[in-house]
Amino acid sequence: KSLSHKTKIRLYKSIVIPVLLYGSETWTLNKKEEKKLIVFENKVLRKIYGPTYDQEEWRRKLNREIRDLYNSADIVSEIKSRRLRWPGQVLRREEESRLKVICKINPEGRRPHGRPKLIWWD
Repeated sequence: KSLSHKTKIRLYKSIVIPVLLYGSETWTLNKKEEKKLIVFENKVLRKIYGPTYDQEEWRRKLNREIRDLYNSADIVSEIKSRRLRWPGQVLRREEESRLKVICKINPEGRRPHGRPKLIWWD
């Protein structure tokens, strides 16, 4: 309670976001998972910014009010931008890099039934 909103947002961006998004470059998210991430982010931001005093009563801030206060891209947009940067990072690695070798492999045969609809490269 004694920390300012600015300090709380700095802590959120420097501690919570990196832990939450670790490895997100390779995630394949569906709409349900995206919704869960947005709900989590809204809950955290609502906790940081707190309620508002409006017409002589306290009320929860609306999601759009929280977005206006936060002034940053939402968490799903951050994941999508990281996924777009990831192939470039892989391609810039040395030719002997395990990651680059694995990405260049073209497996033969068919995929088994029940596979994910997308792969991380998509």
